[in-house]
Amino acid sequence: MERLLNTEPFYNYDDFKKVCFERPDLVILLKNIIPDANTLYSKIRNKENLLCLIADDGLERLSFHKRENHRCLNNTFIDIYYFELKRNTGYLAFYKYGKKWTIKSFKINDHKLADISKSPEMRRTLKALGLSRRKIK
Repeated sequence: MERLLNTEPFYNYDDFKKVCFERPDLVILLKNIIPDANTLYSKIRNKENLLCLIADDGLERLSFHKRENHRCLNNTFIDIYYFELKRNTGYLAFYKYGKKWTIKSFKINDHKLADISKSPEMRRTLKALGLSRRKIK
């Protein structure tokens, strides 16, 4: 498989959203997803709540952060996004293996806004404005 830049998502996010809405049976949640999601937003109490939130564009200021290789599954990538939800900064990580999509993480982003400035989208914006992270610290 050709190496792709880490600054681009491997999966089409709209495809992921569509599956969350139309085929929730094809979405797997890893352990602790619901308790972590509930800490981020108390209205998320089950898989259906979480998938509806994603499918209905409930994640505000969604931005691609990076892509990682899956440690155990060859030729499988994990797309990582940051978002805002009810004054919290969140972290969403997911991947597709076969026909199933897996949500690996959905939680409060421990690195908060500091990491958003490292996202490819933010780097492009800062560069276009003639700024760097060092100048705005």
